[in-house]
Amino acid sequence: MKYSEYRTRFLGSRNKDQPRQHEMSPTQKDMLFYTQGLISLECLCGREKLKGNALCRQCFKALPDEMQKALYRKLGHGYEEALDDAVKWLQKNRW
Repeated sequence: MKYSEYRTRFLGSRNKDQPRQHEMSPTQKDMLFYTQGLISLECLCGREKLKGNALCRQCFKALPDEMQKALYRKLGHGYEEALDDAVKWLQKNRW
């Protein structure tokens, strides 16, 4: 399936003047935010990271062991909270 077909199915076809038929809920926006972070090739610190990883290797290794383990949780099963905690810890102790 082409991206444009997927986008049309998800968002619906519309003119620029028409409002969207399907607005995302706050939960969907949160999931999209965390998914885009995993897909991104840039860490929050600005370094390159691997697709599928939350953080670059340097930031990940700087975290305490328990925080590193928590980042292996699945989306919707604690990953969001784990990433939020990791970012707060990195802002306080590393960045």
